[in-house]
Amino acid sequence: MLMLSPSSSSLSSSLPGKGYPEHERKNFIPIIYNNIITSMKVLVQQCDSFAPVNAENEGHKKLIEDLKGDEEIDDAIGQALQALWQDPGIQVTYDNRAAYQLTDRSDSACIHGIMRQTLLVAFQLTVCGLC
Repeated sequence: MLMLSPSSSSLSSSLPGKGYPEHERKNFIPIIYNNIITSMKVLVQQCDSFAPVNAENEGHKKLIEDLKGDEEIDDAIGQALQALWQDPGIQVTYDNRAAYQLTDRSDSACIHGIMRQTLLVAFQLTVCGLC
């Protein structure tokens, strides 16, 4: 899996971080958090142009919109990310990602690699592998 930092420099590794010492793997955690949050922020910003989120996910949408991107993903944020990723409006928006800018890191590091396998489960596996 290709992991990219916020500056889009390559951090190539196959999870769970083989080849990196433990202290270096821990440095990837904020990058992973930022990639996930930033990607979902783009999706929720764009979803009104393609398909709105279901009414029950409006609170989750607002939570994600209000994040700066440097937060740790706790249970509340993780549940919001998972609920939004499963929302048909977000899926339609993701399927139309060529119409707006969803960076490569969203596709390779977060969406396909993590969110497709349900964000919380895969994220927990990623963090466990990196810690």
